[in-house]
Amino acid sequence: MVQKEEECYFEHEWIIKNWLRKSEVNKKVGWINEFDKLIAQFGYFSICYLSQSYKIGVFPATNAIDQKIVLFNHERDHSVEWFGSIDLEPVRSALRGHGGTMLWIKDISPAELKDLDLEPEDLTWTNARRHALIRVNSQSQNMCMVLSEKQISACKLPPFPVMSIASTLLYHKDIGLVAVGQCNKCAILKPKCDPTSVAEWQINTRTQDLHAKCKLSCGMIYEMNQILSDDCPCRLLTLCDGTTNMYDVDMNKWTNLENNSVCKHGVYAYMQQWRGKNNDNVLVINGVGSQAVSEFDMHKNVWNPLPTTIHCHSNICSKADMTIDKDNGVVKIMSFFHAGGTSKRGRVEIFDHRDSHHTTWKLLDVESSLLTTIFPFDFDDCYLFS
Repeated sequence: MVQKEEECYFEHEWIIKNWLRKSEVNKKVGWINEFDKLIAQFGYFSICYLSQSYKIGVFPATNAIDQKIVLFNHERDHSVEWFGSIDLEPVRSALRGHGGTMLWIKDISPAELKDLDLEPEDLTWTNARRHALIRVNSQSQNMCMVLSEKQISACKLPPFPVMSIASTLLYHKDIGLVAVGQCNKCAILKPKCDPTSVAEWQINTRTQDLHAKCKLSCGMIYEMNQILSDDCPCRLLTLCDGTTNMYDVDMNKWTNLENNSVCKHGVYAYMQQWRGKNNDNVLVINGVGSQAVSEFDMHKNVWNPLPTTIHCHSNICSKADMTIDKDNGVVKIMSFFHAGGTSKRGRVEIFDHRDSHHTTWKLLDVESSLLTTIFPFDFDDCYLFS
């Protein structure tokens, strides 16, 4: 279904582009960026853009007129407004206020949403897959926004028991929605086995008992390598003030791993599986007020320090986009927020572990400059997703 939709949108885009290229307007002025914006406006090609390495920029705000969801590609110096302030009327409360945690789920089916009791009443349900944006914020209700090509709707998340706010949100279709809060409390919203039952958060208190006074740095869902596990299950990996734990959801069992004594990452650090390097090690970047970078060797159960980033990309009112090239393991991180509370600043850094002579982070000046100028409006918060 998705493939047919994508082919349809691509075909429409090609037809319009071909018509514009042959038109008298193009012969006189040449191809301009406004043509791309025009195509997006009249064709609703979000599926097209998402499949062409466009990223998502989400801008929550107290004022409704400032709320936006944007598709952008800074390398092409191009951005398209997907949902503007008028379109976001159904999800106004979900994007109100500053700060909090967001999770972008690029591909999720209606069945998977229903298994978590995340069913907006005003959403037109079809068999087509959806995108989901989940936000947890103490200043607004905890909400799940479901996005289709032309429509966005919202519903409330089941309330967190014990936990007031989550600093890390994760999702995996085999596990469900995972919220890891400060003081390392962990809640899991598992898919329902019975359609007549109600989805509820299940609190795991093992990490709470071990580290009640610690603040969570980050968490991730780790897909086990066959070398490490015969059945290749997923695990929840958490890092709390240097203390590393792995949780087997199926067995309901926590395992203590080697402490990260080389770096102390603050809250809102970025944690990701480093595919293509040493059989999927774990990479951790920054944290609020930190430029630290560290790597966890899953085979040796050892933490290793890596060169620090040039800038800190963690902020309580923004989220950086961290990507790792699946073929060569090159790491790129980009962030966008107010520098010094006034000027807007985009920062794009890259780390190439293959360059043995210059194993440092490099600031990409041109890409940083393009990212700085690509959003022509004022905002306070910015969340970036691939």
